[in-house]
Amino acid sequence: MPAIAAQMGEANLAMVLAMVFSIGGIAFKLSAVPFHQWTPDVYEGSPTPVVAFLSIGSKVAGFALALRFMTLTFPAVADEWRYVFVVLTVLSLVLGNVVALAQTSLKRMLAYSSIGQAGFVMLALVVNTEAGYASMLFYLFVYLFANLGAFACAIAFALRTGTDDINEYSGLYQKDPLLTLCLSVCLLSLGGIPPLAGFFGKLYIFWAGWQAGAYGLVILSLVTSVISIYYYIRVVK
Repeated sequence: MPAIAAQMGEANLAMVLAMVFSIGGIAFKLSAVPFHQWTPDVYEGSPTPVVAFLSIGSKVAGFALALRFMTLTFPAVADEWRYVFVVLTVLSLVLGNVVALAQTSLKRMLAYSSIGQAGFVMLALVVNTEAGYASMLFYLFVYLFANLGAFACAIAFALRTGTDDINEYSGLYQKDPLLTLCLSVCLLSLGGIPPLAGFFGKLYIFWAGWQAGAYGLVILSLVTSVISIYYYIRVVK
């Protein structure tokens, strides 16, 4: 990748086209808006273990690719690709968290939740500081376990009932308190409720963005994070 960057030298048309197509491929892998259309249908129609892998492994790999590939391959157009990721961040935060409010299927809700979560992580990517990259890695680590736990609980529930409708989770605490507790902890961590790890992950990302001067993105992230708490709490309720 450094060799490619060295050969391209300064920004030119070929580099801009390469950057655009590279961002398109990475954004598709991250389920970032407007490359997200496949995510809800795939999450709902695929077996839950497959969805769990797509939601966790694929997304973590996508951010690792974005961090390494974009920073090393396109240093001459660093400002340009960060502007593009700012737009992707805003769209993903707003659409992912707002549309998740209307979902009745747990897997579709987690699908739109993952789109919103991608927006939070992209905020850490665009600030371009060591604190931002460190907070991104920490948040991905927390997200991996919280999302994996949520899907594991969804798998266990689906095997018993054959459905993932949110309304069917009503009264689960009377039938299986342990499953209810595990699912609640994972969802509340994804929502960023203190003192769970997800709260500190979001806090580090917001602090890194604030230090870098990305005040608008941080405020938008805070507002959409509050929105996300509502649909996570709805499942717990």
